[in-house]
Amino acid sequence: MEKYLIIIIFFTSCSSLSDRNLASATKKDCLSITNQLVSIDLTKQLDKAREDYKRSDIFIADNGTFHYRGKKVVSNSGTPITIFGKFEKVKKKQFIYYSDNRHHKILKKLPFHEAFSHYYQEFINQYKINDFIILPQNHLATNPDKNHQFYAPYQIKELGKRKITVVNKNGKKIEISKQRVFQNNFFISKNERNLINSFYQDGGEGKIFYYSPNEIAEAAYRGIYVKLMKPPTFNDLFDDHRAYQKVKALLNQGKSILWSTNDRGVYGSFSSNHSDYAKALKLGGKGMKSNGHLILNSTSDISIITHEMHHLKDHLTKANHTSLSKLGSLLVDGAIDNLDYATIRAFINEQRAYATQFNFINNMEYRDTLKTYVAPTYEMELTEQLFYQKKKEDDVDAFKIYYYAPLKKLFQKLTSYQKNTISEMIRESCLQSQELDCSKLLYSIK
Repeated sequence: MEKYLIIIIFFTSCSSLSDRNLASATKKDCLSITNQLVSIDLTKQLDKAREDYKRSDIFIADNGTFHYRGKKVVSNSGTPITIFGKFEKVKKKQFIYYSDNRHHKILKKLPFHEAFSHYYQEFINQYKINDFIILPQNHLATNPDKNHQFYAPYQIKELGKRKITVVNKNGKKIEISKQRVFQNNFFISKNERNLINSFYQDGGEGKIFYYSPNEIAEAAYRGIYVKLMKPPTFNDLFDDHRAYQKVKALLNQGKSILWSTNDRGVYGSFSSNHSDYAKALKLGGKGMKSNGHLILNSTSDISIITHEMHHLKDHLTKANHTSLSKLGSLLVDGAIDNLDYATIRAFINEQRAYATQFNFINNMEYRDTLKTYVAPTYEMELTEQLFYQKKKEDDVDAFKIYYYAPLKKLFQKLTSYQKNTISEMIRESCLQSQELDCSKLLYSIK
């Protein structure tokens, strides 16, 4: 709808010039007014998105796509900007979206030749011999969905002045131009680069997948993922040996696991086979189709893996089918809207996963080891038992902020009958947990 809106605005504004007998108006004048109208419309869309998602760091591109969590880069002369997404091509011209001022809401376009001229040297200085770069997989290069891309890793053997010599997984040497290396790697964050190096240098096998969603609800998922076929030897990609052994066991069971960074600020996530993410993965061919995908990173400890595995279990067994069917009936009848439905569904799904995670922590056999607890503003060394107790406390708070609070707000506008009906649905699905007792939670908001 957004793409058509821009076209409509163009013809409306230009025709209005003629209607007002502005015969002296040039094509440049017309385009200027059109651009102003488009800018106003995009700004309105962005303001609404920032309000809906309570985030001031969301930006919008001229094609209507939303971006946040960009990558900061520095030019050869030391000038910093933040880039979003990878290079795109429109009418044979390549560019990448960027911002040089956080107060500017609409992203600018940086042409490829300017980016290469001003940022290549600082970019290539981050690489050394035996590091990995990525290049598009040839047989997937014509992927009909240009937002997503599959890549293969190539190990650097020589950093020449004009070309870079790399080897593929079969050991074949290939010379790649500096421009091509820059084009396909400039957008990768430092953490993503470390992920690729650690994974392949230590013997891991898997496909590299770049996901670029159109929907703002999934904007945080934009980035690099590695679909695990074979895990590397134990290294800093894994929280500890217990998590590492669990990942190996799940792979042996045929579970689909993708590895990412913690750039999104989450410990782990689950993607069902109905999601846009899963549909994009299927374009990668053999081994990419699954009933559900676990998305993990180096902060995914054993309790997080347990949490995400419960999402997968609920999805496969359709554990919440009865309650969600009843909830869907309320949506059809108009008793609740789409946002209400999403709020209640999220509460039900997450209560079950968090309850499973907390029960796992409560019954763990702790080892006499230290773990680093990483918070937004500090790090501390804790015994394993104190680590998981602290994590449980913080996750209880996270559940109440992101899932309980929205439900509480929703209940304020419902009738007594609707509250009772929805409360009963929730109770039917809730799992017993000392930390998240649904009866107590619901009683406090009725």
